[in-house]
Amino acid sequence: MVTKLSPLDIDIIRCFHEDARAPLVQVARALEQPESTIRHRLARLVREGFIEFVAVSDPLKLGYPLWVNIGLHVELARIRDVAAALDPFPEVYFVGITSGAHEVFISAVFRSNEELFEFITDKLAAIPGILGSTTYHFLAVTKRRIGMLPPAMEAAEAEGGK
Repeated sequence: MVTKLSPLDIDIIRCFHEDARAPLVQVARALEQPESTIRHRLARLVREGFIEFVAVSDPLKLGYPLWVNIGLHVELARIRDVAAALDPFPEVYFVGITSGAHEVFISAVFRSNEELFEFITDKLAAIPGILGSTTYHFLAVTKRRIGMLPPAMEAAEAEGGK
């Protein structure tokens, strides 16, 4: 069963999207709701996986100047196994099973070209089922947003329901 977001839920998400460290009392005041209502709604939104609170670091500032996406050509019968085998690698922060030119797509960070080279030739090459790869190196990042707001259509419906 899919839980519908209420207009208040969407407003709570928007408030924390703007400032994830905002005190509950501040959000309650901004939304003209009791703090207990915001606390209970927020707990439900977190419990049901609509939002999560994490610290997002900047890989460039942490010494990882190489950001790459790697598209993997994979044997069809091994797609899930390959995706699962990529999970333990600390340099990999995203794994997705895709349609199109690649069966699996990963995003990863590296401190040097040598690290990237070793990752491809040692770690990826050791995973059964990978037939080939295409590496896309980000030369510049012009937009980076981690959190998403509810879809515009749902938000517009919610606005009309207030």
